[in-house]
Amino acid sequence: MYLLLAVILVALEATYEGLKYKGHHIFSATIEGLYRGLIVVGLYLWITNYILSPWELAHPENFWKLIIAFILFRFGSFDLIINKVMGESWSFVGTTKAYDKAIRWFCNKTRIPIPFFRSIQLMLAFIGAMVLIFGNTDKI
Repeated sequence: MYLLLAVILVALEATYEGLKYKGHHIFSATIEGLYRGLIVVGLYLWITNYILSPWELAHPENFWKLIIAFILFRFGSFDLIINKVMGESWSFVGTTKAYDKAIRWFCNKTRIPIPFFRSIQLMLAFIGAMVLIFGNTDKI
């Protein structure tokens, strides 16, 4: 259930960002509105304790592990999804955003090829996904 929510959130965000870069502003704004609506409604339902039972952690000590797993999953999958939406190769790194410049700088300084860096991101996404799958159990 946690992995499904993470996939929906990351995919929607990456999709509207990629569509915006490709010039599809109206469709991008529609998906961004859906994304933000899901966030707002979800937070409202959580704050009002309406969705406690299906999301309540059986093991509350796993809360921070789930947060870190989501961050790993997002870091590992966001760039790959946005590259596919934009029609670029999976190892594409832009040149305009500070994040892209930081990745290029890191890869140049460490001499890590960008496709290898993307492979590391895939592994981190997989690790995050596994933790999200077992997030409400005592297995993590």
